[in-house]
Amino acid sequence: MKLKNDPILELAVRELVEKHRCHTAILYGSRSRGDWTEESDYDLIGFRDEGEKIRDARIINGKFLDAFVYPIQDVLGQERNFLQIRNGTILLEKDRFAGNLLKTLDALFAEGPKPLPEDELQTIRVWIRKMLGRIAKGDIEGNYRRAWLQFDLLESYFNLRKTWYLGPKESFRWLTEHDPKALGLFDRALQPGATLADLEQLASWILGGNEAEKNND
Repeated sequence: MKLKNDPILELAVRELVEKHRCHTAILYGSRSRGDWTEESDYDLIGFRDEGEKIRDARIINGKFLDAFVYPIQDVLGQERNFLQIRNGTILLEKDRFAGNLLKTLDALFAEGPKPLPEDELQTIRVWIRKMLGRIAKGDIEGNYRRAWLQFDLLESYFNLRKTWYLGPKESFRWLTEHDPKALGLFDRALQPGATLADLEQLASWILGGNEAEKNND
């Protein structure tokens, strides 16, 4: 068991074992990758032979714990639902369950996501344009839709490019390396004082970025 001499982690894992009968536990997210800050969550997942799926979210000594517990039958054949724990740190395991799961996740990630059907991709494109039109009205509904679109555009970026979307932190890190232009547009469009023009420029890049990249080659 590798707990990094962390009392919060020790407590959380002990409860996974004693309270929830978990035989396997994996730490994932920033505290596993090593890029965590004092505000970072403790993201844990535990596996047990039987029982219900549960989530244990609470504050321990000023730190946020977000732990999931799954019976192993919820995992087998459904590994794609657990890609967020890829590259996690194994804290304890039974019968190499964690090691085998992480290897499977690496292989699935290398395959890439199943592309959305073209009609669904077209629906995303149309929805973005429709939202921009509603936002332009400037009323309370338009302002609500602005916040909605700002939230949704990051996942739409990856869906339209048929690439894994793994949440904001990893996505922005990916953009830093692979599409700094998009990163800058996101940064501007997500500012509290961002204008509709900022949002339109970001949406334009998301909808036509592939063509723009080709033209810049």
